Amino acid sequence: MKGVVFYVTIILLVMSCVSEDQTKELDQMVSTTQTTVLPPEFVELKAQMETLNVEVSKGNEQVITRGGWVKWFKKIIGVTVADAVGGIVCSWFGPAGTAAGATATSGLVAAFLDEPVIEIYTRSKGDDELFPPMNPDDKSMNNLFPGDVSDELLTIGDSIGYFHNRILLDIKNENQGQKLSRDSILACIAQKTSEFYRVDKNEIKQDFANNKELFDFVAGGDYQSVNGEDLHDIIAAWIAKYPNKQGELTLLETFFSGLNNIDVDENDGDYLMKVLKLVDNSELSEEIKRNLRNAFIVGNASYQLWNVPDTRE
Repeated sequence: MKGVVFYVTIILLVMSCVSEDQTKELDQMVSTTQTTVLPPEFVELKAQMETLNVEVSKGNEQVITRGGWVKWFKKIIGVTVADAVGGIVCSWFGPAGTAAGATATSGLVAAFLDEPVIEIYTRSKGDDELFPPMNPDDKSMNNLFPGDVSDELLTIGDSIGYFHNRILLDIKNENQGQKLSRDSILACIAQKTSEFYRVDKNEIKQDFANNKELFDFVAGGDYQSVNGEDLHDIIAAWIAKYPNKQGELTLLETFFSGLNNIDVDENDGDYLMKVLKLVDNSELSEEIKRNLRNAFIVGNASYQLWNVPDTRE
């Protein structure tokens, strides 16, 4: 008994010497360890996507040899990932909510890269832009639907990538020379979404209110400090935020790793279609399939929008 008491005493003494920061670090390590094992249906789909990525990379050696992510795109890869995550966590409100949520996360992350209130400033080429550089319509608005736009099997949900890019481009073009706060950005997005999807603007605003925690996260310092060149670290930050979405978020990382093998000018939507087919044929639940479909459609659109060389000095 004395031995047991002595052992417990030693344990308590050791614990008392661990700083608060060390404790948090240990908790994070334990949390990560507990969430590293994916259900078999996710593992299977991930393996299939990785095989596809290898096939795609073999046909795009010129993109691989350019040195990975485009220099500017490295800086805002977190913006594109945020788009896709918005497509997952905001999907409960239907296509309008998904498009609005993805657009809002994208707009807020991009807008707050430099300062808490956005101010139009002149680029080195003399172009005034609200957000960081975006590709023009001929690149950012091409091949955003998963399939032929004349296909009668397309659903309204398939439009979320298209309207995601259209809304952000319109807001940028319509707000030259103005300052926009976070609330102003959300109001613009709500208005545009209601017009495109013919839904009540107040419903979109309520959806934003329901997702306030999400927007606090992407516009705050925690996510901005992670936003950088490492895709894996960005996905890890999202998994820490939404541990119940680990499977979807892990597959999102695999998706962007494959998409990076395709030049924006050469992205004809074929990779997206093949990934969506793998998702459709998987053993995942219908809800998760829908979430992934939303995320991949928006992620593909965001890649086309933001993957542009930086023109700022």
